[in-house]
Amino acid sequence: MVNYSNQIEFFNFESIDSTNDFLLKQPFNKKIQICIAKEQTQGKGQFNRKWLADKNTSILCSIKRNFPNISLNGLSLVVGLSIIKTLEKHYQIVGLKIKWPNDIYYKDKKLAGILLENIVQNQQQSLVIGFGVNINLAKDFSNDFDWIDLQRISKREIDIKKLTQEIIQQILLDCDYFVEVGWQGFIDKWQQYDYLKGQTKTIKNQTGIVQGVSSDGALIMNIDGKKQIFYSS
Repeated sequence: MVNYSNQIEFFNFESIDSTNDFLLKQPFNKKIQICIAKEQTQGKGQFNRKWLADKNTSILCSIKRNFPNISLNGLSLVVGLSIIKTLEKHYQIVGLKIKWPNDIYYKDKKLAGILLENIVQNQQQSLVIGFGVNINLAKDFSNDFDWIDLQRISKREIDIKKLTQEIIQQILLDCDYFVEVGWQGFIDKWQQYDYLKGQTKTIKNQTGIVQGVSSDGALIMNIDGKKQIFYSS
């Protein structure tokens, strides 16, 4: 196992508006920067959707890592695979799926979300990888999606701190491998976790049947008998 301890700068908060926004505001740093909070008041997901959580009920974490000047297409799916691998290994959970481009589902309910935000400064490329995992939400928790949490799935008490560390470690390992091989090194593994494949969906006002994900992480759909490609941004 790679030891990243000397390469990381940690920021821990009881409460913060957004872990992603905090790291986006930090100046360029050669170290990996990680922000963890017990509560977010202005958390966000893809397309500026809100990602809110009461204190100590979810993993709320963002990682800022430098990347060489390579395409990062497909990396949000890789982060999803990292989270699933960790949950399968430590909690023996089966049936998890990834909804392109950045959500993890269990039995049609959202368990986790991922938000990637890219920064380019002076020919340096940094990426903020934000992720939230529902751990033990209140029964009356309300959001704009059907949700589930890890404690309800596993029927076990969850050590949030330990699980956060395990997920971070796996994401960092998979990011290192991504730099070497790109999305191509993960696409075969992805196939078994594809939540949308075969479903009829509407993307950017176009409705068709999802056929899978391309070699560069784009969504492939069959619309009126024609192949269409959609990118997440």
